Amino acid sequence: MDSAQRRLKVLLVGTGALGSVYAWRLQTSGKVEITAVCRSNYAAVQQNGFLIQSAAFGTHTYRPTKIISSISNATGEIYDYVIVCTKALPNLGDNSDIIAPAVSPSTTIVLVQNGIGIEEPFARRYPQNPLGSAVAYIDASQPEQGIINHGHISAMTLGAYPPHSEHSARLTVLSEIWNQQGIPCTV
Repeated sequence: MDSAQRRLKVLLVGTGALGSVYAWRLQTSGKVEITAVCRSNYAAVQQNGFLIQSAAFGTHTYRPTKIISSISNATGEIYDYVIVCTKALPNLGDNSDIIAPAVSPSTTIVLVQNGIGIEEPFARRYPQNPLGSAVAYIDASQPEQGIINHGHISAMTLGAYPPHSEHSARLTVLSEIWNQQGIPCTV
């Protein structure tokens, strides 16, 4: 496969309902390989994949390209993107270090987390890496490990951090794939 056909390598950190649906849509494009960090749901997802019951896209079993139990198992790969879909708790401390083993100089970091002002710790720790942040609109839940219920909503708005930076081009690549896969996404 030449570089024009090479699939993007994405590390997904946070495989709850939100992360699972967005990763599934990226991987179904055929343009992306997903390595999913599954912690509490590792055994269920390793055995069965994710059963995604979606009003928008139908019911599917989604198996990420690779399933790992911790970020320390993500070493040895160069990821084009690390997408962080964990809860942001900035009042409890800086959690930007959790992705450190997977970030290379060419990795774009995308935060799909709750909260305002969550970008600064990542910008300080990874000053040379493109950084984006998202506002996600999704109606999804994970009532059991590996079982995802998704309704009709799954839109997203991405923005470069700092605003108006040259990082928008890297975010546009993801946005185009999500749009092609039925996730309305703007940059």
